[in-house]
Amino acid sequence: MLGLGCLGAVYSIVIASLSTSSTNRGVTVTDATIGDTQYIGRGNCDKAIKTQLTDPDSYQRIATQIVDAKPGSGWVARTAFRSRNGFGGYREATADCVFDGNSYRAIVMQ
Repeated sequence: MLGLGCLGAVYSIVIASLSTSSTNRGVTVTDATIGDTQYIGRGNCDKAIKTQLTDPDSYQRIATQIVDAKPGSGWVARTAFRSRNGFGGYREATADCVFDGNSYRAIVMQ
C-alpha cells in the first residue's frame, strides 16, 4: 500500500491493445511479480492514467508497485502520483493499472 488516502469518485478508462508482444531479455509483458517497482509497460500505465487527468502534462509519478500478478495472464500495479487539479493546485492520488494480457485499464481514485 502506498499510504495515500482515496477520496471521491472512481473513474476508469480502457486503452486499446498497447503492445502485448513486447519482450525484455526473454520476459513477456505478462510476467510480473508482486512487489516489483520496475516492469515492462509502466509507460503505458502512465498514459492510461494521464487520459483521465485535468492537466495530463502535470502528471508526476511518486511510486509504483505490482500489487497482484497472475503469471502469463496479467497484473495490477498501484501508482501514487501528483497532478494539477482544475484550480491550478497540485493534489496526490492513486491509480490501479490493470493489464489483462491485451489492454491496459487505469482506475484513478480521486
